[in-house]
Amino acid sequence: MAQASSSPADSLTESTVRQWLRERRGVAFCCACLAAQTHQASDRARIAAALNVLTKRPGFLPGRCACGAVGVRCSGEHQQ
Repeated sequence: MAQASSSPADSLTESTVRQWLRERRGVAFCCACLAAQTHQASDRARIAAALNVLTKRPGFLPGRCACGAVGVRCSGEHQQ
């Protein structure tokens, strides 16, 4: 169940981030690099929030981004 404070834009951002990570399975991205790669620098706060949510979901794990920052990667397990 979505939190009451979650907006449709937040939900769309989370879905987009989830799909991005699934398509690059095993590669971790931090919010800054993911925002740059997806040309969504203005949505960096939403991307960071989406990454935070995803770390609590099965199939997504913390990992080291290519820039050296801590990011999130899709492990490929428990995908829906």
